Amino acid sequence: ALFYFNLADYYGGVPLIQQTLQLGAELPGRNTRKEVLDFIVAECDNAAKVLPAVYDNANTGRATLGAALTLKVKALLLDKQYPQAAAAAKQVIDMGQYHLYDNYGTMFTEVAAENNSEVIFEVQYAAPGLGEGSPMDGFLAPRNSFGKGWDQAYPTQNLVDSYEMTNGKMITEPGSGYDAAHPFDNRDPRLDYTIIRPGSSWKGMTYDNIQVAGAKSTFIGYLPRKYVLTVDGFNWGDSPLNYIVFRYADLLLMYAEAENEASGANGNVYGAINEVRARKGVNMPPVPAGKSKEQMRDIIRHERRIELAFEGIYYSDIRRWGIAKQLMDGAVIKTMTGQQLDVRHFVDALYLWPVPQGEIDLNPKLEQNPGY
Repeated sequence: ALFYFNLADYYGGVPLIQQTLQLGAELPGRNTRKEVLDFIVAECDNAAKVLPAVYDNANTGRATLGAALTLKVKALLLDKQYPQAAAAAKQVIDMGQYHLYDNYGTMFTEVAAENNSEVIFEVQYAAPGLGEGSPMDGFLAPRNSFGKGWDQAYPTQNLVDSYEMTNGKMITEPGSGYDAAHPFDNRDPRLDYTIIRPGSSWKGMTYDNIQVAGAKSTFIGYLPRKYVLTVDGFNWGDSPLNYIVFRYADLLLMYAEAENEASGANGNVYGAINEVRARKGVNMPPVPAGKSKEQMRDIIRHERRIELAFEGIYYSDIRRWGIAKQLMDGAVIKTMTGQQLDVRHFVDALYLWPVPQGEIDLNPKLEQNPGY
């Protein structure tokens, strides 16, 4: 079900194979995305009947009841079945098993935080020395656990500007208190938990003037902090950090979205989003009362961008919401200099990825997605 969800997310409808094919058997054509999502929901319902809520220590990491229900929520949201998605998310909440972890920063950077109370499902990496560890540490930072990395992902200035002030106002709002001379003062703490920026101190280096070359290399002026180890001594591909697939904050925000779309900005919506904002160590103020459904939709989308940054989720969100072109088409700006680094072009075809030509060669029944 999880693999089929990823396929439906990126490619839309795919061949739905529910039994082992014999050698030489004729391959089927594409099912609709709706048919694939219905299959995923049914698989999750069947799994939920037999999966335990928790395992003993020897089986930590296996899919649980909570994991099956969370995947069901994601499939229902992709299918825009909002009342059903809200009900499934409420089942997870009512289990009383999951709670927000007290330290947002260490949850993604320290082995000691693995399998904590917020984790619903995460990949249990085997390391060191087996070559089965996480590659994230090597891809995301210039100075990682084994030396210099590859710097393959960067926060944009647009993302940095999206972090609120600690009073809950955006930096462009009147009364926010934003000071362009000290742009990182009094910002949502998740900014510094997520991003290495000018003035950050990390692994013995102060990023007072991030350069385009050398040990502090970055093309854009910022670096990710999430999923980068705080300790050294591991080789490429041997980082022991688990990768979180589902966590409770994501589930709470999915519940808020589904409930808002189904019933409007009621108390359940406020309760879920404010619980995420009130996490110990984040302590952002609650969303002001009196928001309309449309206003709350924008608030939830913004909160997902901030809370889930660099977790491989927001790109799927903006495609699911149909706003990817609006957000991703245009110039990419470096740090506060305003210098243009690149221009991105997001065309409508990119809402679905192209079916690989190799798959079409193997199965001529496969139709290519529109625009390719």
